[in-house]
Amino acid sequence: MSSPVKPISIVLKEAREGKGISLEEAYKATKIHPKILHALEEGTTLGLSHVYVKSYIKIYAKFLGINRQELNKYLYPAMPKEKRIPLDASFTAKGEKIQSPSRLEILSNFHFPFKYLKNIMIFLIIFLLLVSIAQCFHRRIITPAEKVTAKKSLISVPRTEAANTKPKEKGILKESFPKINDILRLTIFAEGDTWMQVKVDGKVVFKRILKKSSSETWQAKESIELWLANAGIVKLELNGKILPPIGRRGQLLKSVLITREGININK
Repeated sequence: MSSPVKPISIVLKEAREGKGISLEEAYKATKIHPKILHALEEGTTLGLSHVYVKSYIKIYAKFLGINRQELNKYLYPAMPKEKRIPLDASFTAKGEKIQSPSRLEILSNFHFPFKYLKNIMIFLIIFLLLVSIAQCFHRRIITPAEKVTAKKSLISVPRTEAANTKPKEKGILKESFPKINDILRLTIFAEGDTWMQVKVDGKVVFKRILKKSSSETWQAKESIELWLANAGIVKLELNGKILPPIGRRGQLLKSVLITREGININK
């Protein structure tokens, strides 16, 4: 009575441990992932097709030095010798040629994960819908009243009317300042840290950060020119009179010219 044949998983594990080879070393030599090697030694397949499992066993057994005849004995323990077919044989015991599997047969064993493809298609459809909705909200819808306003804006304004129209952002009106017949005396109060440059009669006298809650005073005979990084956090006092704000918070004013005639702001 013949002795029972060990499972191929035990044979592979004993052969590897007998040679003192780790799974990582076997992976580097066979290029088979350690998880698959561990599964082969535990007798599991990880859901792989039997075609791939046999191929991995063949590569692993060859690396461990297990010959083909012994490998066939472990793979087909219950089959008579005349019916055993080696893994790489292409003929039967009677000498008849065995047709090797075609590429089509091999591909038929491969099951494409259509469930993932379905999820991807759903995601793409949702993404395209969101993009189209965002574009619809982004587009400006012009009402009939806005169209009339736009047409009116295209009508030319007479020169007399245009001459009397003064943009609000061109600076402070001269009427809002006192008449100055003597020297110009300017004091700047800072509500926060701000960088500025001050020219007195054409010469730079200040070029740095004016600290919060601090002030500086300058006198000029002809003009004072300011360069303000944040016009909304400074207050100006000209010859003892607090001036209206000359800009907004965060607004950059590169040229604020103060003369006896008033203030000219160039943005």
